[in-house]
Amino acid sequence: MSLIRAWKTFWGGYPGGWKQYARGMQGERTPPFVPTDSPTDSRYGIPPKGLREYWYPALPAKAVGWKKPVGLRMLETDLVFFRGEDGEVRALWDYCPHRGVYLSWGDCFWKGFISCPYHGATFDGQGECVEFITEGPDSKMVGELKARPYPTRTLKGIVFVWMGQGEPVPIEEDVPPEFFEGGETVVLHTFRYWP
Repeated sequence: MSLIRAWKTFWGGYPGGWKQYARGMQGERTPPFVPTDSPTDSRYGIPPKGLREYWYPALPAKAVGWKKPVGLRMLETDLVFFRGEDGEVRALWDYCPHRGVYLSWGDCFWKGFISCPYHGATFDGQGECVEFITEGPDSKMVGELKARPYPTRTLKGIVFVWMGQGEPVPIEEDVPPEFFEGGETVVLHTFRYWP
């Protein structure tokens, strides 16, 4: 392992951090989870896709730039993170509604928008298709396509994402109160996968 790759691995959080599970880095394996029927097992009753109606920490906000989106799998759902027009980190379902290509393989050609690498469908932070590059300005796809958005909130440098189906609960219910305190509180973090 080269010194630069070792440093990047360390920078992503030890051991491997969130980048270990980012798109293109997790390899061909997925973390095993086998539901159990034994009530004495601490995992008894946990749904195979996780508890979805919660806010979850996803990744450090500084890992999401303006030019390239970041793909990440959470609770067996592929998400893509990018910066919206206001500079906040936004999340969409990582499949283009046009042909199903990973949006995380695309680019952010315009500040605040993400473009699909296949046909150039371009989405804003709310998942609305605002441009279809390959069809030009008269495209009928604009306004018709919509990628599923996931609510996000950045607190103390960490992006939290709501993984549920309905309206998100207030984030104060799921996140420790230290994240809402003023400048006197410092929150140190590292990312580790828990099977």
